[in-house]
Amino acid sequence: HKFEIVCPNCLGNLESLNDQIICKNCGQNFPIIMGIPDLRFPPVGMDETTEKMLSIYEGASLEALITIVLDDAKLPQKIIEDSLVYYHNQGERAEKMTAMFLNQASQSFGLSNKFRALDLGCGSGAGVLSLTKSFEQVVGIDSSIPQLLLGKKSLEGSDQQRILLICANADAIPFKESTVNYVQSTNVLEHLIELPPVIEEISRVLSDQGLFAADSRNKFDVFFPEPHTGLRFLGFLPWKFIPNYVEWRCKSQYEKTRLLSYHDINRFMRKHFTGEFWITYP
Repeated sequence: HKFEIVCPNCLGNLESLNDQIICKNCGQNFPIIMGIPDLRFPPVGMDETTEKMLSIYEGASLEALITIVLDDAKLPQKIIEDSLVYYHNQGERAEKMTAMFLNQASQSFGLSNKFRALDLGCGSGAGVLSLTKSFEQVVGIDSSIPQLLLGKKSLEGSDQQRILLICANADAIPFKESTVNYVQSTNVLEHLIELPPVIEEISRVLSDQGLFAADSRNKFDVFFPEPHTGLRFLGFLPWKFIPNYVEWRCKSQYEKTRLLSYHDINRFMRKHFTGEFWITYP
């Protein structure tokens, strides 16, 4: 495959066969869902939201698919409304975020090779599209098939020969060592409960002069409410109380979200990232 993806289990070569992908080395099978390789390892079964989306995908609008995702997420009404605004404005926002990332990273470290970029935690694909303006190949990776189906729908009509969407875990990126020139991760770090192995994987796949750029809302933010709940000063509470507090205030789950402080990011990067790094405010 021109994108040179490999098995997330053993890094062996992959072979496409009908509606699945097989690793020639370890023999592991991976499904292909609506053209999207599902390279999550260990394998994950299809959830109810995915089944609903697949049942209507061919004739559905992006809006209809977004409705299924938000309805099944069982979020507070305010967060649903904010999410709809986010989806509708994501193209413009992704353009600005990508431009900011590339500008600051290039100024600090230089970006000599613009061949292959990876949008890690690409969600519904807005960042993937923005990266096609600067890179020859762009790969979007996310662990959520529903989000990738939104991305596939929103990317219809764009240059599909230069874009690949993959369902995979961030701690098992299906690329060989030193084969990616740029990794971008927008609003993702706080959703990675085990951040160290992800940083190590990013270091592994980056080329010698490769760059990694990401952002995360400061958990000690005093100017804006926490973006996933709308609650102010949430990060100042001890972590052990936060999930129950969010459940009580918002009637939603919070176990898979953990905002980071400047100190947290600095500590993780120093210990697990191979190379220089710089943390700044956007």
